[in-house]
Amino acid sequence: MTEHQIINSDECKKSSTDCFLSIGCNKGDCLKNIREAVKLLHREFEIINLSSIYITSPLDIPCTNFFINCVVEIRTSSTPLNLLNKIHNIESLMGKDVLFNHNQIRPIDIDILFFGNYIINDGKLNIPHKRLHLRKFVLTPLCEIAPDFIHPVIKKRIREILAELNSNEFVYYIGNLD
Repeated sequence: MTEHQIINSDECKKSSTDCFLSIGCNKGDCLKNIREAVKLLHREFEIINLSSIYITSPLDIPCTNFFINCVVEIRTSSTPLNLLNKIHNIESLMGKDVLFNHNQIRPIDIDILFFGNYIINDGKLNIPHKRLHLRKFVLTPLCEIAPDFIHPVIKKRIREILAELNSNEFVYYIGNLD
């Protein structure tokens, strides 16, 4: 098993780190927006793996628009904080107001799920994402590409967390992004 480390968001290793990001959209042409987000991520980072696309029910958002979601695994030599800044730049470029767009309809939403096996909770960042273990719309595509990845806080495989989740969320497989 890989060692888990607690770091600050501005710390960086000299080598690259594999990270998992969730991508979601519920405004506009969602498949087009997710394709564009993946393309922009690919300009900044090496894409290691990309899950299938899922249509999902909104969770904790007062709207009726369904979401389109997927998970991407990237490799980066960025610090966690630099990764977040690059993600915010992509979201802004695609029309998301990164400061005032929580729990609203949005053209793109990219969240850092895991930054390697690191645990970061320093007021700037919370990694692993603090609610990913409660979200079927994140766990389902994540389990597709990394079922044996061990959550560094919960200490369980993604497939185990998903199997134990008691959720009424609607998560429906659509297919590949291409």
